[in-house]
Amino acid sequence: MLPEEPSLFELRFTEEGKKFIRKFAAISYIIMVLVIIQSTVIIYWQVKMIIQRFSSGYYAGYKMGAYDEIYPYLSIFISLLGIISNIYYTRFPRQLFQSIKTNDEAGANQSFRTLLNGAVIYLIYLLIIALIFGWHFIAQAI
Repeated sequence: MLPEEPSLFELRFTEEGKKFIRKFAAISYIIMVLVIIQSTVIIYWQVKMIIQRFSSGYYAGYKMGAYDEIYPYLSIFISLLGIISNIYYTRFPRQLFQSIKTNDEAGANQSFRTLLNGAVIYLIYLLIIALIFGWHFIAQAI
């Protein structure tokens, strides 16, 4: 860093800024609980579907395509990605707030790295969903 450049960590957080970080933390925990509930339901139904398929062979009168074969596994994978990305989002405000309290510049940088990791995993999550969505429409058209 050049001497004339201001240091980002010289910024001071006001009580209002700290309040926003606390609100973000509270919202991230609520989202995490909802994602875990949603993922539990999805994983339950997809595992049930996989077990039914293996125990009774194919569904009577229904020829299963590649999409139908792979979708239960992809749903489980997507649900797990959602949980993992939300774990990063719940860590971010805790790490940032702790580094602000201790005036730890390295900890603040690490908290933003945590946020970036969560965003990358969530981007992968969204791309997989978009690919599945496109694949579903292509499979329906054939």
